[in-house]
Amino acid sequence: MVMVFFVVVMPFFLGYLSQNFYKKSGIYFEMPKVSFLKEFAIETVEVTASATSTKFFTTVPTYTHKNYNTLAPPYFSYYKEDQDNDDHPEKFVFDINIRGNPESLTLALAFQYDIDEIIESKMKNMVYINVNDPNGISKVDAYGVFALAQRSPRKNEYQESVIYNSSPLDKVLNSSLTQLYKDYLSRQEYAYFSGNTVVSPYGDSNMVQIHLEVSIPKLQEIRYTPALLESLKSAWVQYIYILIPFYIVLILLILRFILSNQIIETHIFNNLPTKKDLRWYRKFRELMPNQG
Repeated sequence: MVMVFFVVVMPFFLGYLSQNFYKKSGIYFEMPKVSFLKEFAIETVEVTASATSTKFFTTVPTYTHKNYNTLAPPYFSYYKEDQDNDDHPEKFVFDINIRGNPESLTLALAFQYDIDEIIESKMKNMVYINVNDPNGISKVDAYGVFALAQRSPRKNEYQESVIYNSSPLDKVLNSSLTQLYKDYLSRQEYAYFSGNTVVSPYGDSNMVQIHLEVSIPKLQEIRYTPALLESLKSAWVQYIYILIPFYIVLILLILRFILSNQIIETHIFNNLPTKKDLRWYRKFRELMPNQG
């Protein structure tokens, strides 16, 4: 029993007491597959001496009726860059022109954002931009990265997750775009646009030009909680690494005990026969007559 405890149980306890005996969390990198859903919403606020005017426009199918859109339809164009043709675009470039000279402008665009190397997840995320200038907004240039944020590691369940696969703009008329974005940031996982935005108040007083470049990270960090089999695999490898030295020590102790206590009969030979001696011995046996 002592030997069993020493060889089998002791390595397990040593491994468990050490750090990272089993894999509690993991990190890997992949490039997400992103596509523009052709859904966006614009909200402008113009302040005059007599009143404050808020105008709105969206392409969300549920709200495209003219009664919802109080802002004149903007000029909108975009293209994507996929230099290696792997169906994972590296960048989206947007050009939008809207009428007016607002002091405040909010833009939200919906994207499909999928990962599938270890964690399989389909998400719909939002690029959100809000700019303000008391002198009026004539031009907006925004450049940034559309990166994934995780409040906690995603559990690897070996199946595709669609928990966030509804468009964040589905409820665009229930609240302002600013409040909609705050609700969006309360999710456990979301992608956010981070970069530089330059606002120019000088230019055409009746037109706002928006140039937006959204880059997709090639190595997006993704944190996850391993499934049971992956955790056991990590624990088993560490257990074996600790177990092997214990077995070596145990074998040496057993051999020493056997030899020192003469449990097995052993003899010491100082002059072992050489190969030459063995050849002469064989020849001698061949020349001797058979006895018996």
